[in-house]
Amino acid sequence: DLILRSSEGGTGSSATAVYFKTTDNKASLEIGNVLGGGVEAGSSVITVQNSGVLNLNPLGGVWCRSLTGTAFNWGKTGNDDDYLNLSIGTHGDAKFTTIDDAATAAHIELEADGNIILDSAGTTDIESVGLIKTTGAGVEIENGSSAGAAALLIDNDDVDQIALDIDAANTTANI
Repeated sequence: DLILRSSEGGTGSSATAVYFKTTDNKASLEIGNVLGGGVEAGSSVITVQNSGVLNLNPLGGVWCRSLTGTAFNWGKTGNDDDYLNLSIGTHGDAKFTTIDDAATAAHIELEADGNIILDSAGTTDIESVGLIKTTGAGVEIENGSSAGAAALLIDNDDVDQIALDIDAANTTANI
């Protein structure tokens, strides 16, 4: 059975808020432009499948706006203490924060089947309380022909530490 109700007690076109509920938990629901008894081809569609999957297929963009705040949280059912938070600032600035209530294991991993590109209109800062490590085939520092700056700047303000430490295991090639 499909039940349509409103928070004002009305039904159908007189309802002010409508929700859908199936009593057997087996039905799927499609919401879109209805034409001839089905969802019109080429219209935006929201589908809730009986497997619990929610599909959004908009013709335009998807907006998710908080009416009462600036933060959005994502987490797993049954665990409200560990989650991912997205905060949106006044000028559209965004910050992802991971929260692990019991430890510090809420890591973020970007695994791309292609390149990862950071395209910043300003300086790109990487902040870490520990060592920053790259693992791969090597590191290339490429400076454009009109950059107007050094390709590598080592700015060490720690007066009792060396500025550059080369720890190389190579024995048959120059450092």
